[in-house]
Amino acid sequence: MLYIEPEAGIRPVLDFIAKSEKSLSSNCYLIYDPNVMTGIRRAVDRKVKVRIILDGKPYE
Repeated sequence: MLYIEPEAGIRPVLDFIAKSEKSLSSNCYLIYDPNVMTGIRRAVDRKVKVRIILDGKPYE
């Protein structure tokens, strides 16, 4: 699936995280939305294998 931000809004991302059953992998520059962080925490609580790659210096 392809979602174009910001037009699609955050809802497709939150729905994708919420529907994860076995694993969730993401490569991000930043995660600053508290709703995304809550969704990721809930996925971990559901025993979903979560792997997040964050760019440590996104502006350099």
